[in-house]
Amino acid sequence: VLTKDQSQLFTADWGGRVVSIASRTEDGMLKFLQPFVQLHMLPAGTEARSNADGMTIAKGNWLLTATTLGVQVSDSQGRVHLIMPMPLGERHPSNVTLHGNTLYATAGSKVFRRKVILEGSQPWE
Repeated sequence: VLTKDQSQLFTADWGGRVVSIASRTEDGMLKFLQPFVQLHMLPAGTEARSNADGMTIAKGNWLLTATTLGVQVSDSQGRVHLIMPMPLGERHPSNVTLHGNTLYATAGSKVFRRKVILEGSQPWE
């Protein structure tokens, strides 16, 4: 996912536990790729990957990442502050987006929504 000003790109490692960040040059090339967020994982021996998938950015540069544990919310320094789990018995989320202060997450064939304090960030704002 690109930042609002499109100067940085976040990439999720589905099979690992890291969200990386890279700077985007004016011609669209990427440089300075480095680890940014260390995602939280299930206890050892259960699931060896984060299944990090969909991401979105909220106002204030909060990064929301869909993972096995739920939606992990990280600040602009790459620290995870909150993990919002999916309802009991549901699959882990695969995509997330914010519309206003409503978080939408897909899991399997279902879409879930939840009111949150964060607010979606639109590129034109």
